[in-house]
Amino acid sequence: MSQANPSADILGLMKFIKRSNNPLTPIYEAIANSLESLANSKQEKPYINIDLHFSGILDDGKDLVEVKFTDNGEGFNQISFGRFQRVFNPSKGFNNRGTGRVQYLHRFDKIKVNSTYIENSKWQYREFESSLVEFIKDEEPKLSDNTEAKTVIALKGFKSNKSDREFFSALGLSALRGMILNFFSLRFFLEESKDKFQLPVISITFHKNDEPSSSRKIMPSDILKPFKEGSFSVPKYEAVKTKDNLIEFFPLKGESEEFKWVTFEQSEDELPINKAVFCSKDIAVESMKIPCINE
Repeated sequence: MSQANPSADILGLMKFIKRSNNPLTPIYEAIANSLESLANSKQEKPYINIDLHFSGILDDGKDLVEVKFTDNGEGFNQISFGRFQRVFNPSKGFNNRGTGRVQYLHRFDKIKVNSTYIENSKWQYREFESSLVEFIKDEEPKLSDNTEAKTVIALKGFKSNKSDREFFSALGLSALRGMILNFFSLRFFLEESKDKFQLPVISITFHKNDEPSSSRKIMPSDILKPFKEGSFSVPKYEAVKTKDNLIEFFPLKGESEEFKWVTFEQSEDELPINKAVFCSKDIAVESMKIPCINE
């Protein structure tokens, strides 16, 4: 049963939510969603498989065709599917409002989802698509004979411009592995420190003309550990207006705010840029480049 999305005009959203300059944004978004799904499912052996399908000859340039993501998280149950339908979803985390699917459609023609999940003690299967033609095209979930949680998200029909085409043509498997490690190092560290869930095994595979060509894994033991860490305190001050209508600051006795810091070290080949990331309540909220270190 096909249904219109009642809460989003996708073409309007495409204009409002600009296309990211980073060609890896759809991949990062999909991994982040898989991590959230795995955290909710509490799998004993969590995994994320990332399959990049190329046409052409890998050794002499290659053209990206589609990217598939497979995980054994909670799947697209009624709550998760409802979240997918709603952009700017207030139930998502800070700086995560469910706009990643718009980034998918900036670079791919279609999103196709197949999900097997358990809900109300019954195994079910849901399949749906999302595109610019129809933001949500879905069928009612069906009972499933499969009793293994599995969700496959396929980003189909890569809409490449010259810069994206050149980026993926030159992209190597080891380089992509390093970029993923770098991008998610802080999140892996924060999740592990909260003992929120077991870190997944992430498999990355390049395919040439539908045949696997090369593969690398990111094991939980590969996750970057802090090179150094520590903490410092900043005293709190109270702003007081003087008789001359000036503002003066006075320290509040015995009150301060504690800040924790960690640094991660990575090889130059795997670290494209140095940056500082600021967190609040163990969630990354802002980042700042450090160009002087890159020099």
